[in-house]
Amino acid sequence: MTENNVEPFEIAIRENDMKAFLVINRPEDGFAYDKEEVLAALREKGVTTGINESKIAAMVKKHIYGREELVAEGKQPEHGEDGYFEYFFPTQKSKTPEIRPDGSVDYTSVNVIHCVTAGDKLAEYHPAIQGTPGVSIKGRPIAAKRSKELRPYFTTGCTYDPETLIYTADIDGKVELAKVRLSVIDLQEFTRDIDNVYGDIDFKGDVVIHGSVKPGVKITATKSVTVDGTLEAASISAGGDVIVKGGIMGNSISDIHCEGDFYADFIEYSNVWCKHSVSANVFWDCKVFAGDYVHATGKMGAIIGGSVYGMAGVDATFVGNDKEVKTVVSSGVKTEVSKRRKYVEKTILQLDDELDSIEEEMTEIQRSVRLGTADDLMQQQLLDLRKDKIQKKTERKEAEQKLTELDDVVGSAENAEIRIGDTAYPGSIFMLGEQQISIEEEKRQMKFLLDENENMVIKPLVKW
Repeated sequence: MTENNVEPFEIAIRENDMKAFLVINRPEDGFAYDKEEVLAALREKGVTTGINESKIAAMVKKHIYGREELVAEGKQPEHGEDGYFEYFFPTQKSKTPEIRPDGSVDYTSVNVIHCVTAGDKLAEYHPAIQGTPGVSIKGRPIAAKRSKELRPYFTTGCTYDPETLIYTADIDGKVELAKVRLSVIDLQEFTRDIDNVYGDIDFKGDVVIHGSVKPGVKITATKSVTVDGTLEAASISAGGDVIVKGGIMGNSISDIHCEGDFYADFIEYSNVWCKHSVSANVFWDCKVFAGDYVHATGKMGAIIGGSVYGMAGVDATFVGNDKEVKTVVSSGVKTEVSKRRKYVEKTILQLDDELDSIEEEMTEIQRSVRLGTADDLMQQQLLDLRKDKIQKKTERKEAEQKLTELDDVVGSAENAEIRIGDTAYPGSIFMLGEQQISIEEEKRQMKFLLDENENMVIKPLVKW
């Protein structure tokens, strides 16, 4: 018996039946408890699992009274691991160049494709590991979270071995990873300089040149072009990114057309048109158009001479030089873009009118066909109208796509800024839209933007 006739054992079950706590109340003088009495009391409360009998025995033996102790604890489930793929190639394009010790930007570190050789290990699948269930102190099982398996990739140009769970390249080429497919795609790769003796390159896919491109050569690719060396008075037209790691010596001949992003160590005496961003350490007497940004932001990043236009913005460390060479840097929406947008809108309205007219003509002829009064000439007219309708719908879809692109361009250029991290020299001209400011004396660390009244102003560059 206990003093004051209280219950000998107080048992508290907590944490969703995962822990049981025990308080042994002091018995009357001359009385004592044994372990079995405590265990019986726990069983009465439904506690059957995870009981620490050693702890209970010690409490009884050492007369630990009036103090709450943890005497039973359930087992939490041990969750396993979902299945996953281990890749043996970079799965992300590296478009962030490294900075050299001298502060310039190392564009040789930019990588948009990864080449593999037949037999290369591309990926390995690691199956899911299922966890082990837990149990409450009342013996209730607690299921572990079920680990998920991933489906194998569909493959092109590579093979999956279901026994080893390894993907291996079947051909030399460029490895590509999509949502449900792993592919090795044929590319044109050269381990030499390309000159007029070799001739021009025209390839449906990616082109990689582990050398330089000599004067007079024209490279055309539907995807990316990578040149490890220099481009000397040669031209490139690419449907994807362009990387010229050694830089461009254009000699006023090089013409670059790029539907992706463009990177080069330096660009001299060249014309560059790029749908997205253009990045280089130095732009020297170039004509550059970028649908997004122009970056010349390394420690020695400079735009010297020529004209550079980044619709969304321009970042440069230096603009012009101490010889006061004329250098034009511009950004924002120009009148020509607004005119082009209005022209596309007008084209869509015109196509709508033409489609309405075609529909009316087709309706009249189809009525004659139903009445049986249509002759052969009307039947041919109906066929011609159907072809014309398909053509006009195609043209309208293309015009809508162009209008969407122009709207995106205008949207990205609404808050355009030109930022100068170090010095703008006299002779430099800065333009936002159709407004411009000419620099008459050296100015440092500033930015050009439009204020709330849409007037072009200069403000200090707080952070570079």
